[in-house]
Amino acid sequence: MRTMTAFLLTQLAGLALAANMPSREITPADPALYGSALAYEKVENTTGCAAMVVGENILYTIGSGALTTYDISTPTAPKELGKLQGLGGVRQLAVQNGIAYVTARDSGLWLVDVKNPAKPKLISRYDTVELATGIDVAGDVAFVGLRVYGVELIDVSNPAKPEHLCVFKTREAQSVKYHDQKMYIGDWNSGEITIADVSNPRKPKLLSVAQLDGYGDGIDLRGNLCFAATGHHAKSGTEDERFGRGHGVEIFDISDATNPRKIAGVKFPQLYNRYRDFWTPRATAKHLFVADTHNGVFVLDISTPSSPRFIGHLRLPLAKALYDYKKTTQLPDSVMGIAVGNGVLYVAGSQTGLYVVRMPGIAVPLPPLSSAPPKITPAPPLSPDPNFICYRPDGQVRGALIEGDLAWVACGRAGLHLLKLREDGMDLQRVWPLGEVFGVAAHGDMLAVAEGGAGLALYHREEGPELRLLGRLKPPSPGSLIQRVWIPGDGRFAVYSTAGSRLDFVDISDPKAPMQVMKHNQTGLLYSDLLCHRALNGRHVGMNWHSGGLAWYDLGGDKPVVAKQLVERLASHLDGVAAVPGEDRMLYVIHGAYVLLPALAEGPSNTWTRYRLPDNQRMNGIPTIDGNTLALSERASKRVTVIDISDITAPKLVAGRQYQFEGNPDTVAFWRGRLLIPCGYQGLLMERRGGK
Repeated sequence: MRTMTAFLLTQLAGLALAANMPSREITPADPALYGSALAYEKVENTTGCAAMVVGENILYTIGSGALTTYDISTPTAPKELGKLQGLGGVRQLAVQNGIAYVTARDSGLWLVDVKNPAKPKLISRYDTVELATGIDVAGDVAFVGLRVYGVELIDVSNPAKPEHLCVFKTREAQSVKYHDQKMYIGDWNSGEITIADVSNPRKPKLLSVAQLDGYGDGIDLRGNLCFAATGHHAKSGTEDERFGRGHGVEIFDISDATNPRKIAGVKFPQLYNRYRDFWTPRATAKHLFVADTHNGVFVLDISTPSSPRFIGHLRLPLAKALYDYKKTTQLPDSVMGIAVGNGVLYVAGSQTGLYVVRMPGIAVPLPPLSSAPPKITPAPPLSPDPNFICYRPDGQVRGALIEGDLAWVACGRAGLHLLKLREDGMDLQRVWPLGEVFGVAAHGDMLAVAEGGAGLALYHREEGPELRLLGRLKPPSPGSLIQRVWIPGDGRFAVYSTAGSRLDFVDISDPKAPMQVMKHNQTGLLYSDLLCHRALNGRHVGMNWHSGGLAWYDLGGDKPVVAKQLVERLASHLDGVAAVPGEDRMLYVIHGAYVLLPALAEGPSNTWTRYRLPDNQRMNGIPTIDGNTLALSERASKRVTVIDISDITAPKLVAGRQYQFEGNPDTVAFWRGRLLIPCGYQGLLMERRGGK
């Protein structure tokens, strides 16, 4: 592809530069190739829209942090009925039996009662393992696409309290569709359709993987046909030929799910915008509608599925401050979703709102797919783990802070738990039901707790033990959740993340009145534990920005400042940084190895010495160092690896201490040489054996 460093620098320049550049509009789609341009009508007083589902005379939409319902008894004239706001960065939507299931990325999965469409009511929020993206529902099972984590299967038989079933790992699950005991997954970067048997939703089984000629996303099914929309870059041809040419739709015969067979495919115009990466197909008996972000919508005749034929297309109006990757070409608003109504197509513009396209005789919706849902069997009894002692609360264990023989444990919806650690077990001392707890940090007698939608709470620890609330900072926007908190310096500043695109710095010198004093975004999202837990030289803190390079923050002044930045594609959110004990150096996991950096280290990164395992075995994960032991937590791959760094320039694996889990391990802690692993829905795990 293009050189990523140059691309990232372009992104960092931002849209402010675009305003000073000569700009042109995107080239119109050729009617001779893509069919005639379709007329559309804007639904008045609508704003950014993301996804839609058509029900019986009801249109359900999400966008701008809200779920909105419309009366479509007159299909060409939707009339707003009701709205539920505060849902955060909504992405996809499914509706079943009067309940709307809304994925909202870092805000997880929302369940909303829409039995009375005029008054949608929130039922619950489920804490998904990672960014909730794709969604489908069948009976008592919800299927949520979690990108590189795969698909999370959730028991929604009790909508007020959904329960985790499992995570099925795929390359990068963006969207998912269920039919006839199988789920069909659009895998993003890898450009694949993954098909799995989910007749036992606690243990899905891989059936097949089919390659696409573009990044994967949306899936639709009709009979024995699977329609897969693709985007970004093609997977075939030379590098120059691939760039921006992954947009299109492919049709597969899935009569044998173990051997899907491609029967047709068409391409859309070349396009690339990094931040618009969702593509959606919707099939009817004879026609296929495909949403392709800034390219708009394409309509194809699929009367003969092996020979699809373009019959029309549309592009939305130009959107404010939307440009191509070069920042020179102004783009139309991005189509995020489509839904087929009675004689109309509903189109979702990410900035500009809801549109109606009149298509009598062409937009003819099919009834929902009919097949038996998967049956949830009772969970098998837990077998003792020969390597770990398990503490399993009623929530997702996301983090653990160790102080002496005590562990402060962030247990998701189960609140904050205090455990006493002993050689052969973990004893519960106290539970604080704080709603939801995502992370915990401490300085002296003060405890900082990331409480999701309740914000960042600061407590004074007292005898008992008791917690006395000192102050609280609300999340930065409705629906966002404060999910990680660090106190890496002298205790004056805390840092938090909502798993979004920015890092927030808070002055907590007066804990009764915490005050945001800086926010920073480099490039990429804060999917995981990417900030160094300890400041080097007492003031400099390193940060791995997902695919966006390294940032150094100086906490030594009156306010935090960005001290230095290196904008390169160094590491993803799956790798991280850790301070080397007793030294003012930071270990940084990149490209299957690690480097050792002093405070404010500069690039380019190709000048850094990389330290590797023997035989070039790859190292990946979020690091924690305990003396001469390095633990790497690979949360998406459900793996923890222990490495001997007694000679830090010659790391080597520790025999018998490479572990694979059912849950998703977050940043490891140590207690007396043993691993203490917050392992998601598997609980808190304490290693039975320790180091030397």
